[in-house]
Order: sequence, then structure tokens, then C-alpha cells
Amino acid sequence: MGSISDYYQRLQKSFIGIIMDRKKVLIVDDERSARKELIFLLKPFLEINVVGEADNIDDAVSIIINKKPDIVFLDIQLTGENGFDLLKRVAVD
Repeated sequence: MGSISDYYQRLQKSFIGIIMDRKKVLIVDDERSARKELIFLLKPFLEINVVGEADNIDDAVSIIINKKPDIVFLDIQLTGENGFDLLKRVAVD
């Protein structure tokens, strides 16, 4: 019987198709610990690729323009701003 590590490696290899079609994710939160915790929680999901993190609206807009994430985890209450400000600044195609 193989170890848990062996099983995990085999499982990972079986998801090659999923890895090729990974969803790009941006995390926007002014609290560093919250961003790091969410990255940690998303790590087991092979279909997720965290392409950036931002602690303010300006950085988030820049990352959205350059990386074009499929998913944005957006904190609503940011220091001096709110998540809806980001939604107003980014045009959706």
C-alpha cells in the first residue's frame, strides 16, 4: 500500500487537463494576513492559479489590466476605499 504522499502525487498527475485550463485568480484585501490565508486555502485546488494580490484599488486595477484574472476575491471594506470602487473603475466586456 502506498503512502498518502504517493496517492497525492498520482492524483496530481491525473489532473493534467485541469492544470492546463487553470483559472487565474486575483485577491484584493488590505489585510496581508487575510490574503495569505486565502492563498493557503486555495493551494489544494489545482485548477486555481493565483496570479496576483493587491492591498488597494490602484494596484488591483493594474493587475486586472495586465493579468486579466478570471476570478477576483474582493474585500468589500478596504482602508479608505471599498470594493465597489474597484467595480466602478473596471469595465466588463
